[in-house]
Amino acid sequence: LEECRNQGIGTKLLAHLVSLAINYRVINITLEVRISNEIAINLYKKFGYVEVSRSEDEIEYIKKIQ
Repeated sequence: LEECRNQGIGTKLLAHLVSLAINYRVINITLEVRISNEIAINLYKKFGYVEVSRSEDEIEYIKKIQ
């Protein structure tokens, strides 16, 4: 939703996810995003996610937690 952008909601959600992952001793977080979703891609990169694979329309990212 366009009206929900630029409010820091995605940043807060991703930070909380990483915090939960640390508490639960998760080793990696993996996620997929559509290539066209540049806003999400920039957010994931900001949080240290690294691209591990790419298809015609999606990119897979991983973040090592521990």
